[in-house]
Amino acid sequence: MKSMKPKTVSAKIRIISTTFFLLLFPVIFYYLSPVIPLAGASEGIITGSLIIFGLMFIFSIFFGRLFCSYICPGGKIEDLVEGAQNKKFRRTRFNWIKYLIWIPWVFMLLFLFWKTGGVNAVNFTYMTVSGISVSDVPSLIIFIIVSLIFFILPLLFGRRAACHTICWMAPFMIAGKKLGKTLNIPSLHISADKDSCIHCLRCNERCVMSIDVERYVDKENVDTTDCILCSECVDACPVSALSLKWSRQ
Repeated sequence: MKSMKPKTVSAKIRIISTTFFLLLFPVIFYYLSPVIPLAGASEGIITGSLIIFGLMFIFSIFFGRLFCSYICPGGKIEDLVEGAQNKKFRRTRFNWIKYLIWIPWVFMLLFLFWKTGGVNAVNFTYMTVSGISVSDVPSLIIFIIVSLIFFILPLLFGRRAACHTICWMAPFMIAGKKLGKTLNIPSLHISADKDSCIHCLRCNERCVMSIDVERYVDKENVDTTDCILCSECVDACPVSALSLKWSRQ
């Protein structure tokens, strides 16, 4: 069970932000879709969703996977499941599935642009009605199916199971985070003070991504691409051994 400790400012902001984007989900659904960029590429069009994915990559160089904890509607659906099913996700060996989706997607995107002779136009609201994604019965059915997937997976397999396994957006941010680290660019991350840690394991209990946070304390940096910077572990620590920090890793 999660501690009943009062919500911090960052936690309250996260709740408000993710709730807002969840309510907005029917509007922005196609801007987060992996299918729309492929349809656009077949016509030589750069779509809004492809632009968003590019911005995710750039954003993650400096802010890691902050998008996943403060913006992603799918992540919010998974967090809501925690009220009914709060078990940790133990099947990390299936984390590779998202790359099985993402890597062929990248090659298909490039192939389609090559086949159509390159980029002919940019259309941010491509395949939407006045910028709104869910505007008819077919799009509503697709929206419901995707939402159910993000609901059912964590219900069956544990916290943020969809983030770990099928999320097609995660690889963009993981790649950006790795690039930033390789180039030694300052970024936002969870820092640890190993001398202060009392090994109470509350950080592990609270982590929404089921990370063994305590294992990273000796390294003084929660250096894993699974971290979405939600700060739940920081809020849970009774001795402030963990902190959100902006620096080179």
